[in-house]
Amino acid sequence: EREQQEYEEQVKNEPFARYEITRDKDRQMAKEGRFGDPMAQVIKEGGNKRESRKGLIKRRCPFPPLPNRFDIQPGYRWDGVDRGNGYEKRFLLKINERKAKEDYAYKWRVEDMQSLHQL
Repeated sequence: EREQQEYEEQVKNEPFARYEITRDKDRQMAKEGRFGDPMAQVIKEGGNKRESRKGLIKRRCPFPPLPNRFDIQPGYRWDGVDRGNGYEKRFLLKINERKAKEDYAYKWRVEDMQSLHQL
C-alpha cells in the first residue's frame, strides 16, 4: 500500500499532458512484458550482446565473390550469377590499367638512373 501511495503522490505532482517519456516511465515500460516480443527471451537471459552472438554461425555465400569497388561480400542467398551490366568489371579494369601504366612509366623514368648507380 505504501508503494502505491508513493506512486500516486508522484503521479499527482506530474503534469497532466506528457510530451516526453521520463526515465521512470521508460524503466516502467521496459519492465512490462509485451506479447509476441521476439527479443524478450534474449533480454530475460541477460548478458552482453556480444556474448549472446558467440553461438551464432554467420552464413556465407558458397560461391567466390566477384570483385567490386567496395569489397562487399555477397549475401548467403546469392546464386553465383552476375546479373550486372558489366560496369563494375570495366571500372576495375580501367583502374588496373591506369596503375600498370603508371608503374611502367615510373620504371621507364628510373631505368637509366639504376644503370648510372651501378657505375
